[in-house]
Amino acid sequence: MAENSTVITDTSQLVDWVAAGAKPKSAWRIGTEHEKILFHRADFSPVAYEGEDGVGALLQSLCLPYWR
Repeated sequence: MAENSTVITDTSQLVDWVAAGAKPKSAWRIGTEHEKILFHRADFSPVAYEGEDGVGALLQSLCLPYWR
């Protein structure tokens, strides 16, 4: 990811940046997107992807019994 050191001085800069990434209405499709942030309840540290208690293991455990 490129680093941008532009100083944000107005909310319109953020609005314009988000709007620039929007698709035109003719390209809209039906769909859903969910972003979840996983963390350990004991210390609020982020859950890693790797490891037996990581995101990868969680996804694999969901996939195995239900995948056809």
